[in-house]
Amino acid sequence: MSLRPLVEIIRLQSYVPDGTFGVIRINGEFTCLSLEPPWRNNQINVSCIPEGQYLAERFDSPKFGETFRFIDVSPRSDIEFHIGNTIKDTHGCPLLGSYIATFDGHKGIACSKRAFELFMVILGTVDEILVDVKRMF
Repeated sequence: MSLRPLVEIIRLQSYVPDGTFGVIRINGEFTCLSLEPPWRNNQINVSCIPEGQYLAERFDSPKFGETFRFIDVSPRSDIEFHIGNTIKDTHGCPLLGSYIATFDGHKGIACSKRAFELFMVILGTVDEILVDVKRMF
C-alpha cells in the first residue's frame, strides 16, 4: 500500500481583500504559491477553503482539464486546483502561481500555467492526495 502524497497549503497572508496567499508544499518541498479568495465563512463560490485536512482526487475537469478536485469540503463541491492570476479567476478554488505580482492594481500570482504544470508533474500518476490547509501564523 502506498501513502498518499501530502500537499500543504500554508497560508502566509490570510484574508486580505486581494485574496488569501499561501505556499504549496508537496511532501515537505516548496512547489509554488497559492491564491484563494478571502475568508467568507465557507460560502459557496466566494470563500477560501476552511483550514483542515481534506482528500482530493485526480479529476478530468470540463473547464480546466486534468487536475485534483477536493472531495470533502462540505457544503461545497467542485473545488479544484487550477490556473489563474487573481481572485477574479476563481470561485473558491486554489490558484497556483510562481510569484506575487500586480494585475490592474490588485495583487495576484503570476506564471500560473508553469506552476500548475509543475504541480501535476510532481504528483505524477497518483490518483488521490491528502491536502492540509493551515495558517503559518
